[in-house]
Amino acid sequence: MMLNRNPDHATAPSVPRSALTFLLALLVPMAQTMASGAPAAPELTPAALQARLAKMDNSSTVECHTDKYGNPACTAGGYDVDVTGCDDRGDSFFGQVLRKPGATLGDAIAPDKAKPVAQLADGQFLCIAATAEKEGATTRLYVEALPIERVAACKGNHLCASHAVQWIAPKPADECKWIGHDGDFSGGCAAGWVDEDKVEQFSMGMH
Repeated sequence: MMLNRNPDHATAPSVPRSALTFLLALLVPMAQTMASGAPAAPELTPAALQARLAKMDNSSTVECHTDKYGNPACTAGGYDVDVTGCDDRGDSFFGQVLRKPGATLGDAIAPDKAKPVAQLADGQFLCIAATAEKEGATTRLYVEALPIERVAACKGNHLCASHAVQWIAPKPADECKWIGHDGDFSGGCAAGWVDEDKVEQFSMGMH
């Protein structure tokens, strides 16, 4: 039997497991917020994603649902589509027009059904609002030429080039501006579907 030879020593009281669980529930979201600099935006529902996708292509049958893993899954015109959006939720994807003489944006996901909307110049900075796959390979992108001054990573960045848009369809009456996640799209900015090989995607970040 071992004796406690230090009369000043006292055994620290144990913390109840329920109290630890409560503290972790408070601290984990706080740490995530501090790391990102802003609270995480709520995920969009399948219904909200379907509404966005329908605006991107109003000539195809569009459907979004929750798959067996609990993730949103969308289809349109025979493609599997991942809708990311071009809003201020902090999760947008960016790129630029890769090929000369530029890229022609279409109004439908299927190339044979798409009517031209606008011509973007080589090097034009883009937000990638949706990616479309067929047979497991990405073939089409929905891109938008949004105002670069609203993208924090564009400040002093040579990757963020903005050029004049050559409109083929009638130019929208709305101003090209950032609406935010409550309004999903960015007003009257040039937007449409384009072949994947026309765009360089900044998959490794904007460095």
